Amino acid sequence: MRVNPMFKAVSWIVGLAFMWSGVAFAYPIARIIPFGKVNVYRDGELLQVLQEEAPLPEGASLKIEGKCAVRMNDLYFVVQDGGEFSIQTSGAVNQLTIENGTLYFAAIASTAPVAFNTPSGTIRTEQIALAASDESALLRGYVNVSEDATQMGVLEGGALTVATAKGQQSIATGEQLTLAKAVTASAETDDDDPPGAVPPVVPTEEVGRIPAAYLIGGGLGVAALAALAFAIGGSDSSNSNPLPVSPAAP
Repeated sequence: MRVNPMFKAVSWIVGLAFMWSGVAFAYPIARIIPFGKVNVYRDGELLQVLQEEAPLPEGASLKIEGKCAVRMNDLYFVVQDGGEFSIQTSGAVNQLTIENGTLYFAAIASTAPVAFNTPSGTIRTEQIALAASDESALLRGYVNVSEDATQMGVLEGGALTVATAKGQQSIATGEQLTLAKAVTASAETDDDDPPGAVPPVVPTEEVGRIPAAYLIGGGLGVAALAALAFAIGGSDSSNSNPLPVSPAAP
């Protein structure tokens, strides 16, 4: 499928960020770097506010003001302003719980499985099929979580096989999987139904093309530039060196 040229330009910025920050990732300790503030909560209590690069607070609820980047052993992602998430890396599958917000990620062929837990359901990565076979090849995508639905899209680099409650799905470049919350199938009941019967609840799931408006939005450009700044040593989150803004940003 054809992908918007502007997306392709900013997507390659993310790729360059990884090339500069080390081949095949190889980071022994997960790190988080704020471009703004990361509010760290445990059991509903605010424990600390991160404004500089630090070890990733596993298991904590992280609420983002500005943006933040997370660098794991074989996964890298940037969370947009207003995002709320938590991470657990113990076990065979990394658990990434996203309450709301948008993140852009990059992965390699050997990236460990990740379970994206959202209010609309769980999407677990099963297999990454890269379009290129060299070690620097990356699959780039996004996850967007709103009140009513979750979208996971593949922006460039190959295809992603995932598992949901309904089974396996394949997401190719230029496609997104939409996982909606369970909705009432019909406001009407059959004549044979007893009085007061509740219509069945049916979850919805669909693979379709990424909307053009999503590809050309300013958010992707800003996220890519955040990844670039992080990769080339932009760990100073002070305002003395503000993050450049994508020309597409509103």
